Amino acid sequence: MIQQKLLQCSVEELLYTYKLHKPGGAEKLMKEVSRLNLSEEEKKLIIQKVDIGLRRIAEPLEWTLILYYVLFPFGPASALYDSTDEIDRFYKYGYIKKQRQALTISLCTILLYIVIFSICLFL
Repeated sequence: MIQQKLLQCSVEELLYTYKLHKPGGAEKLMKEVSRLNLSEEEKKLIIQKVDIGLRRIAEPLEWTLILYYVLFPFGPASALYDSTDEIDRFYKYGYIKKQRQALTISLCTILLYIVIFSICLFL
């Protein structure tokens, strides 16, 4: 049962289920995989999914998302933001680095817009 679940789940499901973003998450999963009766191909597939997941956790935001958060900063930083968007996905799957970057970029851009608006208002 666990074998089929591990083999059929996506990378994001592995991240969420085994909390790979937390210390010891990947080791816990590898111990469980080594206890199961899996073929070498199946083990390689699971290890590949874990590697992909760990790389996704460490990756910074893509430039298209950075541009989006610069142009529309009021989304992640406002209370009116739709909860089904990227920020919640970052949080759910452990993309802490991306979540922090998105919020930082949004807040800095809001401050920049306030400064620009203030300068234009007082000129």
